[in-house]
Amino acid sequence: MRKIRMILLIGAMKEELHQLVTDIKATAVKDSIVSEFLTPDSKVLVAYTGIGLVNAATTLSYLLTKYKGQISQIVNVGTAGCLDRHQLKRGDLVIVDNAYLSTADSTGFGYVHGQLPGMPPHYTTDSEIRARLMACVQANNYMIANTASSDIFFESQTKINEYTSKLPAKIAIAEMECAALMQTAHIFNIPIGALKIVSDVIGNDESNEEQFDQFLPKAALELSQIIQMYLK
Repeated sequence: MRKIRMILLIGAMKEELHQLVTDIKATAVKDSIVSEFLTPDSKVLVAYTGIGLVNAATTLSYLLTKYKGQISQIVNVGTAGCLDRHQLKRGDLVIVDNAYLSTADSTGFGYVHGQLPGMPPHYTTDSEIRARLMACVQANNYMIANTASSDIFFESQTKINEYTSKLPAKIAIAEMECAALMQTAHIFNIPIGALKIVSDVIGNDESNEEQFDQFLPKAALELSQIIQMYLK
């Protein structure tokens, strides 16, 4: 029997992707060790990883092993914090160009900051996925920019300076999964891209936690609308 090739849409939190799961009529996959949802035609798989680098890498590794040869591409969808309020505002979209591991430091062995031994210095969105995402966000405020991933929620300029200033490129957003997902996809040799919506901006009057919580429902709705365009 011919294997159905599927698109995997993957994000950290149920709150970010539950609207998409409902809109595309995906249903929970039983007897899975992760939260995964499949459309009736088995062409789209949605998964929640949980928060953080290890959760992201573990979930994606499980799915790529379980559906070996069936997943044709991966799109990481979710929210991110803006590191420069003059560059982006809440609700803006970011198509990830390069993803960096902001806390990786093997510089003592000759690697650049953010690079793990034996791995690339960063991970890049697949060019075809990026072009397809760009076609879907033309009506929105968006930019193509770099992200920094770590197990740290950035809520102060001090943390921005501490964890991103050593990276070899300008960083526009920060989140907690993208680089881990891209590293895993690199190892499995599967094309991957990422679309983020800015949920909080460091330096605003409201705390980043308050901004994030308040914006989540709107973010879920907008992400669902854009990804449905992508799937068409």
